[in-house]
Amino acid sequence: VAMSVAMGRLAASSRSCRWAAGFPRQLATMSALGLRRMCKQSVSLEELLTVHRKHEKSFTPYTLGPWWISAVDISRRKEAELVWAREHASEFAPVRRTTLRLAPELKAPDLSFIVASIAFLGVGKDATWASLWDTLEASATEKAFDMKVEGLVHLVWGLAKVDRMASPVHAAVAKEMVLELQGKRPVAPSLLAKLSWSLGKVQYKGPELTPLMGQIARRSIEQLDAFSPSELARLMRGYGRLKVQLDALTEAVGKRIIDMPSKPTVDASLLLSFAELGHDDLSLYETVIRRAMSNLPSADNLALRSLAGALAVMPATRDIERQQACCLEFYAALSHELLTRMQTLRPRDVAELSKSLLNAHSHQRSALHAALHEGLLERAEAIVDDFNTKELVKVVNAAGETGFGSTAFLYRACDLVIPNMSSLQISEITTFLLGLSSTRCPFPLQHEEELDVQIRSRIGEMSDKQKYEIARSMTRMHLLPPFQHEEGDAAAFQEDDRRGVSGDGAYALMRGDI
Repeated sequence: VAMSVAMGRLAASSRSCRWAAGFPRQLATMSALGLRRMCKQSVSLEELLTVHRKHEKSFTPYTLGPWWISAVDISRRKEAELVWAREHASEFAPVRRTTLRLAPELKAPDLSFIVASIAFLGVGKDATWASLWDTLEASATEKAFDMKVEGLVHLVWGLAKVDRMASPVHAAVAKEMVLELQGKRPVAPSLLAKLSWSLGKVQYKGPELTPLMGQIARRSIEQLDAFSPSELARLMRGYGRLKVQLDALTEAVGKRIIDMPSKPTVDASLLLSFAELGHDDLSLYETVIRRAMSNLPSADNLALRSLAGALAVMPATRDIERQQACCLEFYAALSHELLTRMQTLRPRDVAELSKSLLNAHSHQRSALHAALHEGLLERAEAIVDDFNTKELVKVVNAAGETGFGSTAFLYRACDLVIPNMSSLQISEITTFLLGLSSTRCPFPLQHEEELDVQIRSRIGEMSDKQKYEIARSMTRMHLLPPFQHEEGDAAAFQEDDRRGVSGDGAYALMRGDI
């Protein structure tokens, strides 16, 4: 007995010494547990941000994930918190810096969840987040093999939500997902739908695209009845954007639609997807159009944009007369609905509708078509300062094509677009200048030098045809001296090309430099 007591005392003393020797490490662990508890107990995003501000230096990869989890939980419980986050995105700058510091050390599950959390909160679209996204993508590319299906899907979904384009991380995820979907483990419909939507949003075109979309289609057909209407719409949206036509999937979804409850956003999304895929089954279009027409008053602006987009890209079917009659009736109903809610349209609505309605079929060009465009451009003028640069490009192009749009609106558009032209792609610059020159509105002289600098600085990025179209537009606005083919038709361009006057040489000739 005495020996047992002595051995017990010795063991207790040994444990005490080991604890004392490791005291700083133990204290750090307790601090981490305390931070996790404080994050979980926060009831608002402001309180959660305060926790981070007070203990910023104490955050580790172990505590950063729970902070973002708490932020998402709070936003899901209270919609007002989510609205607050998107209106006060700058308040998340300290957390962005902490996330950037710890990103390389994050484990694969935390990495994918943090990406999805930032996207869900809607705080990561600002240019100041670009370096963080670059770091997260690089880290995720290395760790994709260590992620489960849920993590892979959440990763690409988050990147798609913040408008990141296809990159090496998508190739890594696609490679892993092909292997996962070839296996026998079940994959939830919600994950299949999110994956398809995300790949379409980022316009992924890698070598794994065809086998991956084939596997998604096979898994989806096997459990199609388990998809909710919204999940089905997301699934098909990816196929529509990527133009991946799989007849078996399209036919299966077409049959499922008949038994589905009608929802405006779902019907609009499905109609747009079928049209983008070039599906030529008129009866399917008629079914979805009838459902959409019955719900027009309750459709939101996103649904109306999708419906207009579907009408713009819908392919010709075998019974063209029946199709035209169906589309004309639907176009009239959609136009009247848009005219009644014109004052509720936001900048993105105006931009997308302007672009879609330009591509309306010839039989739809009518007085109603003109009234709709005039109303859209009047609305654009009223909210011109709320547009971003890319949206204004679409509206100015519509103004040039239709002849509507006041001089005041066009001048203000120039004030907003030309100083920020460096953020546009060359195709967008070409579209803007073609639209502006078609309005026959005098070019604002205060921007002449700035435009010239912008064009010259990016001439190396332009194709010969883009150089020609830009020069033609600038000539129309009297910014360049006339040249021999003022109208710039295709035949003239080919003639110049045969004479060896193309590329920089053609542009220089148009400038009168040679």
